[in-house]
Amino acid sequence: MGGWASVGEEKMILGYDGSHWDWQNEDNGYCPIDWARSKAIFVFLKSFDGPNTTPYYLDEIIAARTAGKLAAPYVWCHGRNWYDPRKQAKAWYSRLKDEPLIAIDFEEYSTSLPDYDDLYNAIERLRELGYAGKLIIYTGHWYWLAHGNTADYWKQFPVWLARYSSTPPQSTPPFGKEIIWQFSANGNPANYGITNGKLAVDENWFYGTQAELEELFGGGVVPPVDPPPPGETMIVKANYNISIHPGHSVNGYIETFAKDSRAEVSKLWETGVTVGADYEQWAHIPSGWVAVWYRNQGAGGRLCNLTGTLPPPVDGLPVIHISQLFTADGYPDLTINKEWSPNA
Repeated sequence: MGGWASVGEEKMILGYDGSHWDWQNEDNGYCPIDWARSKAIFVFLKSFDGPNTTPYYLDEIIAARTAGKLAAPYVWCHGRNWYDPRKQAKAWYSRLKDEPLIAIDFEEYSTSLPDYDDLYNAIERLRELGYAGKLIIYTGHWYWLAHGNTADYWKQFPVWLARYSSTPPQSTPPFGKEIIWQFSANGNPANYGITNGKLAVDENWFYGTQAELEELFGGGVVPPVDPPPPGETMIVKANYNISIHPGHSVNGYIETFAKDSRAEVSKLWETGVTVGADYEQWAHIPSGWVAVWYRNQGAGGRLCNLTGTLPPPVDGLPVIHISQLFTADGYPDLTINKEWSPNA
């Protein structure tokens, strides 16, 4: 299958969408996509699951753009019964504010059942924070029709709909115009450079010309991104359903970090003593703090597992050397030396 096809008089361009399931292996190790082998002209890559970042997303979108693909992030919007959509949008904005295009994935998953109030609140929060790029809404064709309303508000957004058939749906009244059709969830991974052993991937057609596609993705302008940190980004994985707190060792509940959930870690806090009854270790993730090792709870106290390395200190913020001399009559002089950095 090439990157182009025609239905009647209309030309369509082939695209792919993927997440960490496509670039991690059974042991949750990193298995990069071979973008040079991918037949996709455009790609959407999962950047956030609710407020939680997707492991290795940054590596993959940089690699896709380096290979010449039109690439954009997508984010999964959960229902408010799972987490406040406005807080989800705040997390998205913190990492994606310079992106010219974001796709919002709006669909049922497990106990999360978002409705149009959730989607509206997420979109409007992004705009309040200052996001000025384009937004496209992804969901299932029938979910889009069954869980919405006829408000004119939705007509401003292009839509990307999943409907697995050989006949492209061209009409989605009274909502926004469908411009991308996800026609299959059974694509051959080899056609898209997937090398981690996954058996099938999503495939999409864009209705329109190459120029229209490039305009959707920002006119060919690649937004600035921070380079990935050296080595593997630190990831925390929950062994149980545990609470996310506003601070390390702080009572209070933000949300649940569900069992087997993963998130990038920006810094650690720990007591620094030998593992035992009073030992604590906490990891900071985008939505708050989670206890990695907390006294004797869980499997010997371990509530989460950590892999990878922490990001380096923020550029431009120096490491400060502190030295102080303590003196007192009858006691030897004592000098305290310590190095401090903003990430310490």
